[in-house]
Amino acid sequence: MGRATKKVLLCGKFGPRYGSTLKKKYLSIMKALINKQLCSECGKRSIFRIQYSIWKCKKCEKVFSGGAYKLRSVVKIVNEKK
Repeated sequence: MGRATKKVLLCGKFGPRYGSTLKKKYLSIMKALINKQLCSECGKRSIFRIQYSIWKCKKCEKVFSGGAYKLRSVVKIVNEKK
């Protein structure tokens, strides 16, 4: 396994393959998965993804359903605004 570099971060493992746009999309998805989300119940940044679109707070043990890669999906945000 190659190590992550400063310029391409998590995409360094792909090397010169797959093109820059796909690597940028992969990087944005992985950053959203790695960062902890803010819990609406307890207010702590402790929500992590368990499975596809299932999220859990470590502190208050509450389970949420949301988007595949982010806690709040784009569809849910648009529906809340209506």
